[in-house]
Amino acid sequence: MQETKILVTGASGLLGAYLIAELLRKGYRNIRAIRRPGSRMDLLEALEGKIEWFYADIQDVADLNEAMEGIELVFHCAALVSFDPRKKKQLMLVNVEGTANVVNSALAAGVKKLIHVSSIAALGRNKKGKPIDEQTVWEKSKWNSDYGLSKYLAEREVWRAMGEGMQVAMVNPSMILGAGRWSEGTGNFFSMIWQGFPFYPAGSTGFVDAGDVAAFMVQLIEEDQAFGKKYILSSENLSYFSFFSAIAAGLGKQAPRIKVNAAFRLLAGLWSYPARWFSSSELMLTPQTLRQSAVNSVYDNTMSETLTGFSYSPVSKTIERLCAGFLAQAKTVSE
Repeated sequence: MQETKILVTGASGLLGAYLIAELLRKGYRNIRAIRRPGSRMDLLEALEGKIEWFYADIQDVADLNEAMEGIELVFHCAALVSFDPRKKKQLMLVNVEGTANVVNSALAAGVKKLIHVSSIAALGRNKKGKPIDEQTVWEKSKWNSDYGLSKYLAEREVWRAMGEGMQVAMVNPSMILGAGRWSEGTGNFFSMIWQGFPFYPAGSTGFVDAGDVAAFMVQLIEEDQAFGKKYILSSENLSYFSFFSAIAAGLGKQAPRIKVNAAFRLLAGLWSYPARWFSSSELMLTPQTLRQSAVNSVYDNTMSETLTGFSYSPVSKTIERLCAGFLAQAKTVSE
């Protein structure tokens, strides 16, 4: 299987970088990775010369058609992650139309297998706090986000590929924890707590090590019976208070102590409306993120644990490792 010709979209992103590293560690060498001109390569500097780079954009069909030539397996990791209401149109273009383009180009090129990275945001919601699993049905809800909707619609494009004869598998990671990007995604939590952020959301969600997601995806390659399915990838369900407190302990900082209540969410939500007009930065506090952070979501990872030999890293160990990496970088910057 190590001779399989592989294409990775979104290779310069956090999960894409972990995936490239895991593929190389497992002995795969025929790897072509898509990147856009100007993409950040900070996570792949040590591996850049070990794979074939292809400049392309998943919104450019001609680029994709060329990138797919000779490919047997595609890992589709490219996506826009945003909860900023101003980016709804862009979410649909990148996540839905971009995935449709990947599917169409892969089908035209005769690609045999496609492994797609979705999200827990694309899953349905069980009422009364019951665990969410792969069978939970998506439904319209105020608790859904534009990002979640875009990933749900992207999943439908992937299932279409299976309907047209391609072997597909899908992973729905929970909150992915990985090192290196401390100003975005979950890495931003470490920066916020380092700076003394005093607030914590009322809800809970699932968390997973980026290395575990990459390892699971690579293991899928060799298990044909694992295709035709989707898998929730989540190590543990934790309250945001427990998660933030663990980070604070690892960084030697005071744990957040002010619970974000309904009144705070209302005020922050109202503030977000004028911010849309006057701020050019990515909005982090929006009605969508505030609502979701108050929900106690529980994710069932039973399906993923049926994969032979796969096991999750404890979230506590992941946080310890990431805190050590954050502190090492902070020390380097200060010097």
